[in-house]
Amino acid sequence: MVYFSHRITIELTKYMKNSLMSLSIVFMATLCLAQNRPPLATIAKCAFVEKSIIITPPGGQINNVQRVNVANSDKFFDELMKPFKGKVVYIDFWAPWCGPCMREMPASKKLQQALKGKDVVFLFIGLSCSKASWENTIQEKGFTGEHFYAGENEAKMLAEKFNISGIPRYVLVDKQGNVADGNALRPSDKSKLLKKIDGLLKK
Repeated sequence: MVYFSHRITIELTKYMKNSLMSLSIVFMATLCLAQNRPPLATIAKCAFVEKSIIITPPGGQINNVQRVNVANSDKFFDELMKPFKGKVVYIDFWAPWCGPCMREMPASKKLQQALKGKDVVFLFIGLSCSKASWENTIQEKGFTGEHFYAGENEAKMLAEKFNISGIPRYVLVDKQGNVADGNALRPSDKSKLLKKIDGLLKK
């Protein structure tokens, strides 16, 4: 049995305009729940919002980036950025099930190529997905860069720090480890984003 929270009920009420749509959403939710995907509120939003998908914190571990055991969100982020001091960091909050996230990946690859050899790190942080789907997607798609799988506590701290309510979400961090843009441009905004990154590289 699926239990509906108050938030979920609001999301469903907002988007269910007829019975056929209602049945479609419930069907999608059932499939996603069976595959360890996000809860029903996410699915409802996912079906009707093209550029942003509501997320909920997952559980998990990490891959390339060292795990950080810190309870405070600011301290956690500072520790996460320590290995990249002296470089500009472009953070991509994403998940394999997120259509808008995946559609930005080819543009992200082109952005990485344009900045190859420069002091820029591309850090991909997986949210609200299973570890298996996260790992498989990275391997199957051949995603490069640094990868971090946010566990439940990490996801909550990152969501708190950046007020994340939907993905994809992008953040730019300067060479000193300070947040330069908490809601940065997407990779598809290549020319404007390159100017922003070049400006940070000169500082």
